[in-house]
Amino acid sequence: MQTIGPRLRAIALSRAGRYIVSALAVGIASAAFQAVRGILGKDVVALLFVPIIIATAGLTGRRGWWFTPVLSFLSLDYFFTPPIYSLHVADPHDWLLLGIFLVVGLVSSLEVGRLHERTREATGRQHDLLVLNRLSRNLVSEASAEEMASLIGLAVRDSAERILLMVSASGTQEDLRPVDGVPSDVEMDVARWVFTNGRAVGLPTASSVEPADEPWPISTRWPAGLSGPCRGLYLPLQSSVGRPQGVLLFDTPPSPPPTGDQVRLFVSMANLAAAFLERAQLQAKETALASLEEADRLKSSFISAVSHDIKTPLAAAKARVTGLLEDDIQCDDRLQRQELTAVATNLDRLDITIGDLMDLSRLESDAWRPRPEPHEVGEILSTMLSHLPQGSRERVSVRLPGTASPVTVDFKQLERALRNLVENALTYSDGDVVVTVEMEPAEMTVTVEDRGPGIPLAEREHVFEPFFRGSTGRGAASGTGLGLAITREIVHAHDGGIRIEDGEPWGTRFVISLPTKARNDGCS
Repeated sequence: MQTIGPRLRAIALSRAGRYIVSALAVGIASAAFQAVRGILGKDVVALLFVPIIIATAGLTGRRGWWFTPVLSFLSLDYFFTPPIYSLHVADPHDWLLLGIFLVVGLVSSLEVGRLHERTREATGRQHDLLVLNRLSRNLVSEASAEEMASLIGLAVRDSAERILLMVSASGTQEDLRPVDGVPSDVEMDVARWVFTNGRAVGLPTASSVEPADEPWPISTRWPAGLSGPCRGLYLPLQSSVGRPQGVLLFDTPPSPPPTGDQVRLFVSMANLAAAFLERAQLQAKETALASLEEADRLKSSFISAVSHDIKTPLAAAKARVTGLLEDDIQCDDRLQRQELTAVATNLDRLDITIGDLMDLSRLESDAWRPRPEPHEVGEILSTMLSHLPQGSRERVSVRLPGTASPVTVDFKQLERALRNLVENALTYSDGDVVVTVEMEPAEMTVTVEDRGPGIPLAEREHVFEPFFRGSTGRGAASGTGLGLAITREIVHAHDGGIRIEDGEPWGTRFVISLPTKARNDGCS
């Protein structure tokens, strides 16, 4: 029962259905007027037929404008003009009445039909403008060709059974691929022909669509040599430089053919799709160019920072050795030992910088993968504390949970990451550093908190970048500037996360979250 209404409506809106509706209206009116023919004269009946002619004029349109007036004229003559049930008219006055009725009916039907068609055209074009406006607004914010194809399909769902967008990323016919959906072999053959020749296929000719001067894209008949029948409209998506971006297929039913308004909508959508694809390509090129510029800037900064961190201890060591080799300088054993100790210290700094660079490079290139094994957290922290100078070790306090189960981590890497955090906290604060461990069934949280000046919010994402120094730490003792970068890479290699929080009541808190067990596809 739910499908009867839409089917009747579809029949009524078809060309044959409109004539049937007009004939039914005249027949029902004639039967009703017959029942009161003795009360109403033929003059009144003629006047009552006029609203019916006007009401049905919008259905038949300009091509069938004559149908209802002629049918009403015949009904008035046959059923209501003496002699009844005959087309013969005995009274000359009745001829005049019928003639005037026919002329008035034809003129009224023609003008009302024109008005209705213009109203429908205006309404249709307003609808198309709204659809194009909504589509263009949505396309500005969309970032994928799949979403664009979906939006176009929704916009033309009443005019086309489906749409198929085919795009070529490289601008070649061999790379033409459908964005969504599976085209048939024939559809792909036609699409490749349209893409190669830059000509539309399936558009109506100028004589079949009004007005005749529509600016359609260059069109052609169906290409010869197809492997089977095909239908629909194939529109090339041309860019501003003339190179095609792809092909847009509107799969329309063979009957009735698309109207001029529908074709105009299809062409406008193809132009929007071409503009969207061109904009997407330009944005991709702009993003790639910006990435190259940023990579070049980072490379220059990286080289500058590395050169400084390597050259400074090397120059200091060279100056000390050169001083010892001067002939005019007399050095006793104590001074020689002092100078050589300074040289060793500078060489140690150089060795640490080179080691950090190599470790960071291996981590970022995934060459130094963790080897997770079960370890006690307390053992890792004890090893970390043993690597700190004696004076710094006394400033670090560790808080462990009452019962701590083993965690599956790379012992050496995690100890290195925690030592980097603790050394960083000791460097940038004068007070104690607290290391707190909390255990949950699936996650371990390690917190390193100091009472230093803190890190501004704007700098928290940058502190993990190599050689970055925040505004609060520029006056602190120098280091490689790679410790936090290495720590982040180690944590990420263990499928964990690291974040920065404000300390209580002041200071900085680094929080590391790690799974207690390694992944099944973990690293070997």
